[in-house]
Amino acid sequence: MKKVCTVIAPNVLKNTIGTVRVYGKPFIGGDMNEKMSILIVEDSLTQATQLQSILERQNFKVSIATDGQNALGYLSENPADMVISDSNMPDMDGFELCRHIKATPGMNDIPVVLLTSLSDIQDVLKALDCGANNFLTKPYDEQLLLERIRTVFLNQELRKQYRSSLGIEIYYGGKKRTINSDRMQVVDLLFSTYENAYQKNNELIYANEDLLKTKRQLEQDIAERKQAEAMLLEQKQLLDKSRKEAEEASRTKSEFLANMSHEIRTPLNGVIGMTELLLDTALSDEQKEYAETVRSSADALLSIINSVLDFSKIEAGKLEFENIDFDLRTAVEEVMNMMAIKADEKKLDFGCLIHHDVPSFLRGDPCRLRQVLTNLVSNAIKFTKKGEVNLKAFLVQEQSQHVIIRFEVHDTGMGIARSDRDRLFKSFSQVDASMTRKFGGTGLGLAISKKIVEMMKGEIGVDSQEEVGSTFWFTVKLGKQAEESYREAVIPADIRNKRILVVDDSPLNRRFVMQYLKAWGCDFDEAPDGVIALEKLKTAVTQCRPFQMAIIDMLMPRMDGITLGRKIKSDPDITDTTLIMLTSAGKRGDAMTCHDIGFSGYLTKPVKRNQLQECIKTALGIPYVTVKKPSKPIVTRHSLVEDKKLKVKILMVEDNLLNQKLGLKIIEKFGYRASVVGNGKEAIIILSEQNFDLVFMDISMPVMGGYETTAVIRDPSSPVLNHQVPIIAMTAYAMKGDREKCLEAGMNDYIAKPIKPSEIILVIEKWGQKNPQNSPAEK
Repeated sequence: MKKVCTVIAPNVLKNTIGTVRVYGKPFIGGDMNEKMSILIVEDSLTQATQLQSILERQNFKVSIATDGQNALGYLSENPADMVISDSNMPDMDGFELCRHIKATPGMNDIPVVLLTSLSDIQDVLKALDCGANNFLTKPYDEQLLLERIRTVFLNQELRKQYRSSLGIEIYYGGKKRTINSDRMQVVDLLFSTYENAYQKNNELIYANEDLLKTKRQLEQDIAERKQAEAMLLEQKQLLDKSRKEAEEASRTKSEFLANMSHEIRTPLNGVIGMTELLLDTALSDEQKEYAETVRSSADALLSIINSVLDFSKIEAGKLEFENIDFDLRTAVEEVMNMMAIKADEKKLDFGCLIHHDVPSFLRGDPCRLRQVLTNLVSNAIKFTKKGEVNLKAFLVQEQSQHVIIRFEVHDTGMGIARSDRDRLFKSFSQVDASMTRKFGGTGLGLAISKKIVEMMKGEIGVDSQEEVGSTFWFTVKLGKQAEESYREAVIPADIRNKRILVVDDSPLNRRFVMQYLKAWGCDFDEAPDGVIALEKLKTAVTQCRPFQMAIIDMLMPRMDGITLGRKIKSDPDITDTTLIMLTSAGKRGDAMTCHDIGFSGYLTKPVKRNQLQECIKTALGIPYVTVKKPSKPIVTRHSLVEDKKLKVKILMVEDNLLNQKLGLKIIEKFGYRASVVGNGKEAIIILSEQNFDLVFMDISMPVMGGYETTAVIRDPSSPVLNHQVPIIAMTAYAMKGDREKCLEAGMNDYIAKPIKPSEIILVIEKWGQKNPQNSPAEK
């Protein structure tokens, strides 16, 4: 009877049910009751461990050999149920290893699966010659690998009692060839080769589909390009029309700038006006310094707005720059002082460091430089919730006539994605539209800053990482002042070598102060809190090197500055230490409290370089000269006749509550009385019931605006009692022609916001006399 050999291929394996004995171990339904051992022979440890992980998850016992010799040595002592070997290895490849295994008694029944790329038909012939049981093509699929292993095990069991005759003759490549391999081995390799080829064919099908998809995409791109070229041709034909639209857009821009002027000047009016009132009250030197800072900052902002609103110059590329002598450190400190309050409100570490080699006395436009710095520092504070904001200045290059300075504004804010950075310096553009709703702003600041920096022969950019922070940087080229026009500051010999301890929990603030001390030649040390500071102060005394001074932060963990100061002054060993307090959250009465404890100085952050130096000199008993600037003369209530003031009735027509409050305060400050209404309609009602000697009229109001209200007042048929009452326009519109427009509407005079108290009193004196000889509107 003819013997029949049953061959199980992987697709049959999925439906196999029953028990097959493999090397005496049961194999049921494709799963193992006991671990079966597999030896992996692979010179790449990464691929070997990856294969090991796959097999161990299937309950196989796996060993690894890194080359053929190690594998043979291992198998001589540890028979395995299967060998899976890479075909391409140094010294002894997989084919040679398989030949050794099949030729060695006791090993020759171990099935061998070769991992190969099957790039050449010779690989099949070599596998037949060496006696390999199966192929697995790289890269292999995990499921295919497991099915191939099970197939080998099952076929191995089925053929234990069947051996076919050897020898197959074939013609290949025009030559007769005899394959002296087991016929079942040939069948196994045939199936595995077919499956591998099938897998590769599928990959080629997928690759072909990708190529077809790419081809379709290219065809679509070509069609779109042709369409774009057609649209471009059409756009060229519409050039004349576009020019006309551009002219209309320019007119719209002008209207937009006029509206922006109004919206910006209205709140700025409150800032400047209230500060003027504040400065006319009794203030301490510290309070006066704060108020002066607010006023100078507001004036600087007003100057910037006026420049930006000079739209015709910007459009014509005629933005003007000054070239004057200025002190770089003073200009930077003014910006930091202006921004310090905002930083303190958000509890941010805020500091500035100008490296000692940066010259102070330069030539250029300090207003434009402050404009760029203010924009970058303000943005950093705006977009930083916690952490720090700091400004640094470095000397990049110095030549006989000029220097190049690099400024860096670093923050620990939200950061900016790389894909969004190109939009930062474009007009009316922000990283995210939601930024405008959340933080405000027009998106002009960085675009204007870029223009200014480029006109100062510099560059501007940003380095940023999301959720870590940003560093905006720019360079400017500034001229050097003639040597005879300035006198460099000389480090006083009394400060040099003075031992000073800097106590602050913020590393940033300590670093800034110590940079100043280093530049002045001081001998300094640092402490992050009060406890360590006390230890260092006492240790220095025992070492006969006491600190002459301690510069202490007000707000610190464990022990605040007030407590530390008390402890120092109550300790007889260190009580002679001169103390200076630094605070970013100064409150009324803090300076007096520090004075009572024994502090010799009290400064607010960010600390100005010259201010700190002078404070140290003063606190250590070094004489200094204070230069006082003459105060600006103002008109006061004492220059007016009180009885006439009380008889003048003034009406203020203004919808903004802040401006109402400001206007009333200014008027009352000079001894006059005033009533206020919120719009033109209310003004008509009250003017129909009462006589007034003067009306201050806002232009832009809800319900009824200033022009419309003036027209009703001047109309003889209206119910207003005095149609010739003087009307003074108060407007934040400051574009060319606005004054003329107000006078042509029937108003008597014009005041542009922000309003100054001195202008108010001059207008009242001119137009507000009781029963005045009201003249017709001035043209």
